[in-house]
Amino acid sequence: MSFRSWSGGQLFACSGLDDEVLISKDIPGILCADLMGVRLYAKRPHLLWMGRPLHTHPVVDGLGGDFFTLSDQGEQMAMVYLQSALIGGKTIRGGDICLAVEGAKPALCEGVAVYDLREGNYPTLNGNFSAFIQEGERFALAFGDTAREAIALAKRGLTADLEEEIQARKARMAAIARPASDPYADLYEKCASTMRTQIYSPEGKIRHRWSTPDRLPHRKMWFWDSVFHAVGWRNLDPALAEELLLAMVDIQTADGRFPLDATPTACAPEATQPPLLAWGALKVYEQTGNQAFLKQIYTANSRHLDWIEASRRYTELPLYSWQTEDNHLCRCGESGMDNSPRFDTEHPLFAIDYTCFVASECCRMAEIAEILNLPKDKEVYLSRFAAIKDAVDQYLWCEEDGFYYDWDRKEQTHHKVRAVSSFLPLFAGLCNKEQATALLCCLQDPTDFAAEFPIPSISKRDATYGSDMWRGPVWINYNYMIAEGLEKNGFSAEAESLRRRTVEVLNQWFKVYGTVFEFYDCENQTPPPKLYRKGEALEPYDFFNRLQAIRDYGWSNTLLLDLLSRK
Repeated sequence: MSFRSWSGGQLFACSGLDDEVLISKDIPGILCADLMGVRLYAKRPHLLWMGRPLHTHPVVDGLGGDFFTLSDQGEQMAMVYLQSALIGGKTIRGGDICLAVEGAKPALCEGVAVYDLREGNYPTLNGNFSAFIQEGERFALAFGDTAREAIALAKRGLTADLEEEIQARKARMAAIARPASDPYADLYEKCASTMRTQIYSPEGKIRHRWSTPDRLPHRKMWFWDSVFHAVGWRNLDPALAEELLLAMVDIQTADGRFPLDATPTACAPEATQPPLLAWGALKVYEQTGNQAFLKQIYTANSRHLDWIEASRRYTELPLYSWQTEDNHLCRCGESGMDNSPRFDTEHPLFAIDYTCFVASECCRMAEIAEILNLPKDKEVYLSRFAAIKDAVDQYLWCEEDGFYYDWDRKEQTHHKVRAVSSFLPLFAGLCNKEQATALLCCLQDPTDFAAEFPIPSISKRDATYGSDMWRGPVWINYNYMIAEGLEKNGFSAEAESLRRRTVEVLNQWFKVYGTVFEFYDCENQTPPPKLYRKGEALEPYDFFNRLQAIRDYGWSNTLLLDLLSRK
């Protein structure tokens, strides 16, 4: 492992690729900002850190999603997630290993400190008890349903071969490492390591391995996140990429809807997210050639697109509307653009992004139908795409402004909020040459969408333009899709420039903070941890006080790894 940047908030967790990791029994953690240790989210938070003599200055020489090693005057300190409920490690001679458990005091049993956690509030079924044991420089912390179970597991952790465990993790990453001469080798390694931490085991209704955006604070499976995760995983483990998409099929509702989010036992009622399943499945299929997988996705996605026609198309026009919420911090969670000023109006909108996603899926479904030798289906989907294109040209394209907008269904006029979503017609293949060129001009206009780090989520001309989530900051998933759209419309150099700049900026901040964030400042001046996320950023980082620009964020890592894999 070559990346060595320590900063608070980085994910520390056992991967579902290494052990059975169930959301119902999950105990993830994050690195501390000011201590060489982790904050673990059991039923009661645990703070586990390594003290040291005052004259020493340890150096991080290994750091992954489930372990870290520190060198201190020729000695090594280490902490490793050995199993889903067991952490082991060692400190240096004369150093301390410290544990603080919020709201609980230890009881000594068989020489082991045992904590009763049953009155805690964090939603995990595991960890009724934790057990902490130390002998010399070695230590172990374990969780169990009973005190005896936790004690037995902690004792086992105390005798684990730490060096072997650490070397196995380093070898695992070395197997996929980029050449040392690659300027982005460390970044690639970081993305791959983070991606591992976000994998859960099959559980309940979810019969495949599945992923979550960041493990902390998000814990569920999200629809479009899962697609973006699969796009990255196809480069490392195509079979796993297939599973991440089939996991969504596992929780598809009886009426055909893919829910906005889900756990193994429940899913979001009524709501959905941007439909991208066929697009993602084709990218995975490029790696696997697995037609059986493609057929499963095709069948399930056909039902979802029919649900959209029945549930999100409110007129005879093939234009689509998101379900909105009475919540000023998240007016449209369905769109994924929670607090975009597009949704500050209470009027219902024909949404340019939803319509583009449906159009794109119709094209991708036609491609899949051809692969599966379903010529009649192919024609149906191409016909649906053509009808959408005509409606978009008639209602959502503004000739006067040379731009696409949402359509205010109440006022029967363009809803003139200039957002990054209006570039999706490039991605969906809805633009003619003149329209595509007009959009490119907007992207290159320094008073509009041209920025030090493109593409801002809202135009600089908008009164809400700033540093809060979808009101200015750059989101990597949109950069990824728009770059694909630019290339599709003949602007290959501009597409490559956007991809290159995206990689450069994410690498710049990775070198500072050792992590990849949820979103970034389009002026590339404000550090990601200081950006607003529906409110002021706070220090120290604590997502239970306020969600803020999330570290080790899922699709930022997976799509970045996919971009790096092109190089």
